[in-house]
Amino acid sequence: MTEPSLTALRARTEALASDSGRYVVVCGRTGEQPIPVAGDRFVTREVAERAVRAAKQYRRTLRRYDDRLPYYDLIAVEDAASDTVGQKFVNYVGTHGVPIIFTSFCPTV
Repeated sequence: MTEPSLTALRARTEALASDSGRYVVVCGRTGEQPIPVAGDRFVTREVAERAVRAAKQYRRTLRRYDDRLPYYDLIAVEDAASDTVGQKFVNYVGTHGVPIIFTSFCPTV
């Protein structure tokens, strides 16, 4: 069985993307959004996590052609610019200005 082409793998991540999504895929260390998820948004965390898996497969395949391709620890996070319910605080701002946030679910007393 052959692995999917880079074109097919990229189409998979693009199919998961949405114009109005609240979630993005970033590197957990740097905050960068690498190819193939750069600039993409995803509707739910579950969809964003599927995009993480697809992006990892894409980058693993691409690395066979370019062994100098940077490694990223991809994670799905809620974008700080999205309008959400709950208290938010920015834990880390990546090198390219992408904020990584965590939502606090503890009620204010």
